[in-house]
Amino acid sequence: MAYLFLRLSLRPVSRLENILFPADLKRLSVDELSQLTRELKDFVLANTEVKAGHISSSLTVAELTVALHFVLNTPQDKLFWDVGHQAYIHKILTGRNKAFSTNRMKEGLSGFPNSSESEYDLFTTGHSSTSISAIIGLAVASRLSGESRNHVAVIGDGALTGGMAFEALNYLGESKEDVLIILNDNNSAIDANVGALANEKKYPAFFESLGLNYLGDCDGHNLAEIIPALQEALKIKGPKVLRVLTKRVEVETPQSALKGYTAEFVNTLRRLAETDERIVAISPAMLSGSGLNEFQKQFPNRCFDVGIAEQHAVTFAAGLAKGGKKPICHLYSTFSQRAIDQIIHDVALQNLPVVFLLDRAGLVGNDGATHHGVFDVALLSSIPNIEILAPASASELSVMLEWAVMQDFPVAIRYPRTGGAIPPDHNPRPLELHRMETILKGNEKLAVINFGFLLGEIEEALKDFEANPFVFNLRFAKRLSAVDLKTLSSFPNIWVIEDSQKRGGVGEYLAQQLFEIGYTGNFHHSGLPDEFVEHGTMQELYEQYGLTHIEFKNRFKKFLR
Repeated sequence: MAYLFLRLSLRPVSRLENILFPADLKRLSVDELSQLTRELKDFVLANTEVKAGHISSSLTVAELTVALHFVLNTPQDKLFWDVGHQAYIHKILTGRNKAFSTNRMKEGLSGFPNSSESEYDLFTTGHSSTSISAIIGLAVASRLSGESRNHVAVIGDGALTGGMAFEALNYLGESKEDVLIILNDNNSAIDANVGALANEKKYPAFFESLGLNYLGDCDGHNLAEIIPALQEALKIKGPKVLRVLTKRVEVETPQSALKGYTAEFVNTLRRLAETDERIVAISPAMLSGSGLNEFQKQFPNRCFDVGIAEQHAVTFAAGLAKGGKKPICHLYSTFSQRAIDQIIHDVALQNLPVVFLLDRAGLVGNDGATHHGVFDVALLSSIPNIEILAPASASELSVMLEWAVMQDFPVAIRYPRTGGAIPPDHNPRPLELHRMETILKGNEKLAVINFGFLLGEIEEALKDFEANPFVFNLRFAKRLSAVDLKTLSSFPNIWVIEDSQKRGGVGEYLAQQLFEIGYTGNFHHSGLPDEFVEHGTMQELYEQYGLTHIEFKNRFKKFLR
């Protein structure tokens, strides 16, 4: 018993157990806050079984997060995290300690700030460079309402390459709103930082030239230095910038070779570039995510990382096309939304042959509503001159890219990181403009039309049927040839299946074309609803929206009985 008592008495006191909300931090000393920070880091690692998401970003700002919530009176004071990659420690300190193990799980906590989860999350965020604009708006709202509170935005050095951050800083320097910008400088984004501001020596002159008070630097891992620096910064009225120097905390993640759609894209692009010197590639800070880092090794002078700047990436590509090059502009589908005006005005209006590779199209799983690539078809379909394609398999992505670089008009190819749970048995035929591909011939009661990544699920659903329907692969989102429309019009039932939003999707577009030629049969449409899709595993989300072979099989039984 004495031995047991000795063991219990030596057990370290846990600070985290007694921290439920930021107000609980106020009673701790700096040394106790330092102990808490160590516990928080261990807690994040222990409660994140799959080392995915943005663990490194959150661990890197652990001390900064503790210091901010210690100094500020949140949620009365307004604290805005740019991008939201850094939010794990913030979530634990703001009433979500016990729920943190559900992070990025279906119906659990989001991996990003989410205003429906907590009043401490000002916005639902996931895209970069938005914090300064938002915090200025909040500051102006408080001033107009006669409310006294602090307004702080935390922005990483990589997010400063986004044009929206420049626009906001320019406005802030003129408006002189009482806002504190925390520049978290760890000299690292997902890929190496690019651009003139990557040179840290330019920061003081840059900010001061815009009319902001540059307060200097502090050690982002030393609470004894950060806390007084924040306290002094908040006493200064007007717009000011405090640069916090941090070292990126690396979390071991398994490195895997390129595979699937990504491998097909990069390998095809490299092969095409070997015989056509006009081919160049552009990425907005996603060289490693896109696989273009492998292309860059082979063609260092023909691969351009422009930083987190999708608008610039698109118009830069337009200029390259105007200059006689064949630009391949790689964008994640969710981030392409930031450059719709440039796609319309600078590419499509000029009818320039830019090829857009819209990666992570469709559902993306645990990153959730801010990252699902489900709006691209609806957004691009209304734009003249541009063609939108979706491969049913990784091998078809290669066929589509080969076709796209030969065209004299803009082409967008949307493709997933991974397709449906079941890969299709698909040997793609060569492309013909606006023609669909016949996958399977069968019962003339039903034409099933696949657009995109769910062909494997359709094939699996049909395994046990003696009389299969006709199955077609649509390939082109915007229009179908008169020959193929006539073929489809002979079927009493048509069922379109797509992995994008139904509102404005290929099903609506195809239905309009069919009804314009007098189609009177039954038209069915499966896809994603007119709502924001939350996070969950890919399989959970496919099941939720009836996009699995099990659901397809039940529907086939009704059609073909």
